[in-house]
Amino acid sequence: MDRFYKNVEKLYDFTYASKYGPDWIYSIFILFITFIIVTYVNFLNTRDELAANWNEVRCQPQNMALAGFINAPKDGSTSSSEYAKQNFEGCLNDMSNKSSYEITNPMVASLNYLAEIWSSFSESLNNIREYLARFRDNFANFIEEIMGQIMNMMIEFQKVFVSLRDLLNKILGIMTSALMGTLGLYYTLVSAFKAIFSLIKWIALAAIALAITSMFSIIGIPIGIILIVFVGVLIYMMVMMARGFPPVLGGLRFPRIPSPRFPRVCFDKDTKLVMNNKSIKKISEIKLNDKLKGNNTVYGVFKMLAENEKNNMYKLNKVVVSGNHKVKYLGDWVNVKDCPKSVKLSKYDDKIIYNLLTFSKMINIENNDFLDYDDITPKNLDKLNNSSVINKGSLHDNFGLFRKFIGGFYGDTKIKLQDNIVKYIKNINVGDVLTDNVKVVGVVELDCSDVKIKMVNTVTLMCSDNILHDSLGKVKTIQSVRGTNLGKVNCNKVYHLITDKNYFYIDFLKIYDYDYLIDHYLE
Repeated sequence: MDRFYKNVEKLYDFTYASKYGPDWIYSIFILFITFIIVTYVNFLNTRDELAANWNEVRCQPQNMALAGFINAPKDGSTSSSEYAKQNFEGCLNDMSNKSSYEITNPMVASLNYLAEIWSSFSESLNNIREYLARFRDNFANFIEEIMGQIMNMMIEFQKVFVSLRDLLNKILGIMTSALMGTLGLYYTLVSAFKAIFSLIKWIALAAIALAITSMFSIIGIPIGIILIVFVGVLIYMMVMMARGFPPVLGGLRFPRIPSPRFPRVCFDKDTKLVMNNKSIKKISEIKLNDKLKGNNTVYGVFKMLAENEKNNMYKLNKVVVSGNHKVKYLGDWVNVKDCPKSVKLSKYDDKIIYNLLTFSKMINIENNDFLDYDDITPKNLDKLNNSSVINKGSLHDNFGLFRKFIGGFYGDTKIKLQDNIVKYIKNINVGDVLTDNVKVVGVVELDCSDVKIKMVNTVTLMCSDNILHDSLGKVKTIQSVRGTNLGKVNCNKVYHLITDKNYFYIDFLKIYDYDYLIDHYLE
């Protein structure tokens, strides 16, 4: 039994490795030495060739470890091991770059393609922008050229129009001079004929006196008869002269200009009026198109100089009003100063007084009915009702037709003051002094949108139809001016003036003030 175990143990003591291991080691060592020798010999044989093609073969695995022996720097700046290390790192970098390039090349190609697309798009966009810029510049140059040509034409037209205007003004001046010369000659003839007429008259009187004296003697009777015949001839001559040339009896007769109403009728600024919504407003705060009690619409507002009324102001039931204003008393229209209930004020210091135009032509204040500024009595109403401005008989039924009798100017109409300052009519103030030393005693605002542009005696006016102006001594309305309207102006109100001389000038055209507008039809 013991022998058996010993044999078993002997079997385990001598394994393959124990028995042949040293042989394997010797064999491997011999093979390794042989490989080294073969490799070295091969290396020596191929070293020059490898060195010559080093850039192509330096990253081959068999050459990487021997890089320091194959192609080490000849100047000795780097050791063989250091050069092998650098070569190995360089090969690793090259392989990494190549691998990265192979991996990223599709993405880079795609990105490059997209970049080319965007570059092409950007280039196209820039081309479009350049085209639009060129188009804009060319169009601007075209418009500039056209505008330049138009301006050149307009300048020439302007020169022509200025020359034409100068020519017309010269013609007008010549015609005016000729007219004045003719008028002077006419006055000279009138004076001459008057002198001859007076001479004949005195000769006739002397002849009559001599004839009467000669009748007292027998010898003088024939002389008296001759003188009487001579006087008859003279009287016949005088009658013929008077019939053939009437001015010898009385001179020239110009159309009569209607005289304005005076004094003006207005209220104190603090006069309180009841509005349609039952609120209270001072008359100085009333605006166009405000509605008074009874739905009575205001279509005219007046601001007047009070200096002419300082000694003519009365108080009637808390209402301070000028004495010539009409108030209804016991069914009749009477002046406030003639009303038994009115009291004259001893002193009135306000500089401005106010009045209105209303649709009903009346203003109710403190239960008293006053006429508005136009001061239209029943007698005046009958006259206006027969005017050609409206259909006869219609004014009694529609007081709104009174708007046809009033008129005004567009707010930007220019008015020259005495000191040569030019103002828009909407900026004219009470007390301003205009050309020809005309003092403004009242400014008027009127509700009106029918404003036309007309040329009157070479003066351009922007106004409503019922405007009175002087035309060679005659009073005419704008609506009577022949010719085509030059256009219309959009506005919602117009302006007029009241002056101490009852007229004012726009350029050289004489315009009659607001007080004439209705009085023109009452005369």
